[in-house]
Amino acid sequence: MGSTTPQFTLTPASASDIPGCVDIWFSAFQAPLMSEAFPDTPNVRKYLTELWTKDLEFEERKTWIVVMKEEGSGKVCCFSRWMEEREREGGYDIAKWQTRWGALPHESLPTEMSYTILSTKFWDPMTSQHARVMSGRPHLFLEILASLPEYQGRGLGKQLLKWGTDRADREGVECYLDASEKGKGLYERYGRFEVRIEAKDAEARSFPMVRGVKKVREDV
Repeated sequence: MGSTTPQFTLTPASASDIPGCVDIWFSAFQAPLMSEAFPDTPNVRKYLTELWTKDLEFEERKTWIVVMKEEGSGKVCCFSRWMEEREREGGYDIAKWQTRWGALPHESLPTEMSYTILSTKFWDPMTSQHARVMSGRPHLFLEILASLPEYQGRGLGKQLLKWGTDRADREGVECYLDASEKGKGLYERYGRFEVRIEAKDAEARSFPMVRGVKKVREDV
C-alpha cells in the first residue's frame, strides 16, 4: 500500500508545544546574523522556551503562538507568533523589543547572547521601520512565521498567516510584519501585504510590509 499523505491541525500552542517551536526557530533561521544573535546553546534554548511559555500564561501580554501539528505524531511543524500593538500608558507607540524578548534588564539575557548585537544589528533597525510605518495605529504584528525545512512548501505557513489576518479583519485593524527577501512573495500572494519600501531602514535586512484593514461589505 502507498504511504498516506500527512494531515495537519492548526491550534493555539500549549506549553508542551514550545520546545518544538524552539527546534523550528534554530532549523529555519540559520543565517550568520541569526546564529550570532541567537547561538544554539542549551541556555539560549531554555531562554526561548521560558519566554514563549510566558506568552501562553499571561493573557495581558496580548501575544499568541499558533502552531501547525502533524496529526498522529503531534509533531510541531510550523509556528507563528502574533501580538497586538495597542495604546499604552503615556500614549501609543510600538512595543520595545526588550519588552517582547525579555531583555529588561539586559543582564537577564543568557550570557551567550550579546545585547549589543541584538540591539544594533538585529532589533533596532526593524523596530525603526516598524515605527515609521505603524506608530500611532493599532494593528496585529506578525513577528515570527517559520516551518521546519522538510515541511516547507505544504501550505502550513499560509494557514497560520490566514489565522492572523482573519483575526485582524474581525477586529478591524491592520497587520504588520518584517519580511525577508525570500518571504516577501508569500505575504504578497497569500496575505495581501504590501512592501513599504520608503520606510525601510538602511540597516535592516528585512522589508516592512503592511496589510490594510479589510472593508466589511455592507448589506444594501
